[in-house]
Amino acid sequence: MQDNSMLSIFHWQALLAIMGFGICLLSSTIIIQRRRLQQRIDYTNVTLCAFLIILALIQLQRFFTATGLVHQHPHLVGLTFYLLFLEGPLLYFYLQNHVNKHFYLSRNNMWHFSPALISLFFLLPIFLAPIDVKREFVSDTFSHNIVSSSISSDSFIDRLLHMTAFQQITTIQLLAILIQLIFYALLFINIINKHRKTVEDLHSSTDKITLSWLKNLAITVLITISIILLATLFSPFSKGGNIQIQIFSILLSTGLCFYVSFHGIVQPIIYQRDNLPEKIHSTSTSAASEGVNKYEKSGLSEEGRQAFYKEIETLMRDKKPYTQNGLTVAELAAMLNMPPAYLSQTINAEAGMSFFDFINSYRIIEAKEWLNRFATGQKEIILSDLYLEAGFNSKSSFYAQFKKHTDNLTPSEYLKTLDKETLNAHC
Repeated sequence: MQDNSMLSIFHWQALLAIMGFGICLLSSTIIIQRRRLQQRIDYTNVTLCAFLIILALIQLQRFFTATGLVHQHPHLVGLTFYLLFLEGPLLYFYLQNHVNKHFYLSRNNMWHFSPALISLFFLLPIFLAPIDVKREFVSDTFSHNIVSSSISSDSFIDRLLHMTAFQQITTIQLLAILIQLIFYALLFINIINKHRKTVEDLHSSTDKITLSWLKNLAITVLITISIILLATLFSPFSKGGNIQIQIFSILLSTGLCFYVSFHGIVQPIIYQRDNLPEKIHSTSTSAASEGVNKYEKSGLSEEGRQAFYKEIETLMRDKKPYTQNGLTVAELAAMLNMPPAYLSQTINAEAGMSFFDFINSYRIIEAKEWLNRFATGQKEIILSDLYLEAGFNSKSSFYAQFKKHTDNLTPSEYLKTLDKETLNAHC
């Protein structure tokens, strides 16, 4: 009875593994076909498809293990192990293609593939070994816990020394993959934060262009893979291992396939840097990275900045361009007949804030004026539509900015304070 139960469990694991394999292949096919309609090469989605295909191959390897095929055909063991080192780099390329229009795969980026090549180098003796030797590798690896097998010492080094050669290679590479994923997680956070700052110098609304969704996707993927690796490290994928951890691991990996596939197909409209003014981009990033004042070579004097700033303030007061949804620095510069780079520099230097904060500060002032008129009975407004009147694209960004400028008050709470002030004035 127990054998039937174990068999059923492994059948379910095999089913989940093949489901993950299928969804990754299907999703990569959909993404490729959709991009082919654009009649151009989209390297962003090429890297995503490569990532999905690697996930599919890893799921196929899990299927071979769960069904016992790896014991019948030992040459299947470890064929996808080195591919785990490619998941971090591929996500990195995917991210870079979103934030940098000049990014492309070159010799300077080839070092990202070196861990995978080193892993393949150490695994080659196993791949090329005779079938009997491979069968022994499979027996040793899948019959004992990788970390705790054949060991009485508490020292990890002693444990490592008592393992078989294949177990040693597997354990060291799993730890190396974990370190690599931590490195890429920190790298992703740094890139997204820098990108956000650049975006705020160019746009007044950043709901779909700060790529927070991509940061969440990348970090979720890396954390999930890390958990799966830890589960693999402490409980081998075999009938002698911890069944609960195995089931958790396969569920997590299959869920990861669905998660990445879903985001790859329905990803939002991304920030197209092809539309960026080149001067602003180079000014806000390259000069800053050199550790100098990012505007000192622009040629705009302090007197010129002050004159430009007066023009900006006059336009903001008289024409209220900030009420235009999605206003960009290029659009505002065109209204002033001013170079976009000078406009960005003037706002940064004279107002002491980014273009994003500058425009949104005016929008909040506008919203507060609407609320003041409503509280005094001068005007009727619908609170749910107030964010549109002020120039915001979404309620969430409006509420976030409103709280930022009103000591963490929502519009409704702010209106209540106005009602109290009005009542006290009448008393």
